[in-house]
Amino acid sequence: MTRKKWLLIGAAILGLSGIVGASINPMAQTYIAPMVKEQVNNVINGSIDYDSLRINWNGDVVLTDVIIKDRDGHLVGTAQEVAVGVKLSSLPKIIGGNTSGATAISSVIVEAPDFHIWQLADGSWSITKLVKPSDPNKSGTFDGAVTVNDGRVALRTKDGIKRNVENLDGTMALDMSGMSKGAFTADVDGSAITLNGKIDMNNVSNFDLFVQADEIDTAGIMSFVPLRKDLSVTSGKLQDLHLNLKSEDGKYIMSGNVGFKGLTGTYKRGNTIYNITDGTGRIMLNNDQIVISRSSWRVNDQVTKINGLVTLGKDEEYLNLNVVADKVDLEAITDVGVSGIVGGRAHIGGTTVAPRVDATIASDGISYNGYYIDRLQGDIVYDNGLVRTDDVIFAATAITRGK
Repeated sequence: MTRKKWLLIGAAILGLSGIVGASINPMAQTYIAPMVKEQVNNVINGSIDYDSLRINWNGDVVLTDVIIKDRDGHLVGTAQEVAVGVKLSSLPKIIGGNTSGATAISSVIVEAPDFHIWQLADGSWSITKLVKPSDPNKSGTFDGAVTVNDGRVALRTKDGIKRNVENLDGTMALDMSGMSKGAFTADVDGSAITLNGKIDMNNVSNFDLFVQADEIDTAGIMSFVPLRKDLSVTSGKLQDLHLNLKSEDGKYIMSGNVGFKGLTGTYKRGNTIYNITDGTGRIMLNNDQIVISRSSWRVNDQVTKINGLVTLGKDEEYLNLNVVADKVDLEAITDVGVSGIVGGRAHIGGTTVAPRVDATIASDGISYNGYYIDRLQGDIVYDNGLVRTDDVIFAATAITRGK
C-alpha cells in the first residue's frame, strides 16, 4: 500500500474520531458531568470535593485532587485522580427520570488513593457506614468495576493498633444488590500479600476471603483475626500462608494452612497464665479444627514439642495432643500443687477447662500434697484435679511426708 493511501486512511480515522468526540463531548457536558457531580455527592454519607472536573473525548469524567470526608467531617481518603467511565446507552432513561444516575457508571479507576479506615466500637469498620443504600424509589444501581492503582491505606483497630497498607493494586467487580468480587495485592507493614474474595453488599458482615503470603509479621494480621479473649499472639512470623476466612452472620470459619516461626503470645486458664515463646511449626485449619504438626514451643520457659488436634468449641477447646519434653518444671506449667523436674511423653485429652493428662515420665523428684518422691519412672494420670500413679517403679526409694 502506498504512502498516500496510508495518509488517507490515517486522516479518515482521525476525522472519524473527531466527529465521534465532537458529538459525545457536548452530550457529556450537558448530561454526564452534572450526573456525576450529583452521584459523587449523593453516594456517600459525607462529602466528596475535587479540584477540577474534565471530560475526555469518549465521555469519561475525570476528577482530580479528590477529598472524601464522612458525615462527621473526618478525612476518609484522598486521590490524585478518579476516572468515571459512563454508558451512554443509559442516558435516555436517566433523562426521563426512570432510573438512577448510577446506572450510567460503568467503571471507576482510582489513581494513587490514600484511605483512612478505622474500626468502630461494635467491631464494624468505618467504610461500611460510608456508602449510602440505594434509593428504593429508583431502579438501577452502580454495577461495574472499581480499580485501584498504587493505593495506600492506614488501618486502626478499635484497640488502637495501627497497620499500614501500601502498593495496593487490584479491581473489584461491584454488584450493589448482590455479591461483589475482587482481587488485590498489597504490602502490609512491608510484607507482600495477595487477597481475593467476595462480599455480600446486602449484608457486609457476610464475606469470603482468601489470603496468601510468603511471609508476614503477625503484628500485621493477627489484630484482624478473631481470637478467644483468653488467647493472644503478640509477635512472630507467619510463613507460606494460605488462609480462607469466611464470615456468615457474624460467625467466622477459617481454613487453610500456615507455618510459623518465633511465635510469642499468652494463654490464660483460670488463674494460670501460660507465656508462649519461640513457637515454630505448622498448623492446618479446617472449620473448627486445628491440626498442629512439627511444632516446638517454650511454655512458661519449658521446652516442649506439641503435635495433634485442637477442636474449637463455644466456651472451651477439645484437646487431642501429644507432648514430648526432656526436662520440664511441673510447677511452671501446672497450678495443682505438683512440683518437680520431669521428662517424658504425654497425651493431653479432655478440654481446656477440664484436661486429662496421661503421661509416661521419669523424674528425679516430685512433690505433691505434702509428699516427696525421690526418683521415679512410670505412668501418671491427671484427671478431674487429681493425680494418679500407675505401674510406677521407684529407684532408691524415698517417699517422705513434708520434705
